[in-house]
Amino acid sequence: MTYDPNTELLNKYRIESLIGAGAFGEVYRARHLALRAPCALKVLRRDAPGVGSSDFQRCRERFQLEAQLGAKLRNQPYVIQVYDFEHDGDALILVTEFAPGGSLADQLERTREANTCLPVPEVLRLGQELAEGLAALHAL
Repeated sequence: MTYDPNTELLNKYRIESLIGAGAFGEVYRARHLALRAPCALKVLRRDAPGVGSSDFQRCRERFQLEAQLGAKLRNQPYVIQVYDFEHDGDALILVTEFAPGGSLADQLERTREANTCLPVPEVLRLGQELAEGLAALHAL
């Protein structure tokens, strides 16, 4: 079950659109109601199709670790910022910075669809940013 646009979660976020979905959850573009600021909500739900209780518990532990690591990586320029991590019934919600440019996969797909290649300086810049973000994560 996905959330419809204009659905409010945790009495402070309004869903604007679905960004992506995976086996156990979804990612939404949302807006913090009081701050009027965009954010992304990564939602892991117990009622996802094919999710057993042991699957959910294992994913919950990994999801919580992702939230904890993200919170420790504040002010890292190449890592999406984590703002909050909450429970809403049988859903876990990770609130993060919204990256309007989309993912690297989105960018590569757009390039493929346009039948072009990324310029070498862009590839080098992306590679450096990825390496710096991963280095910060691995330092933890």
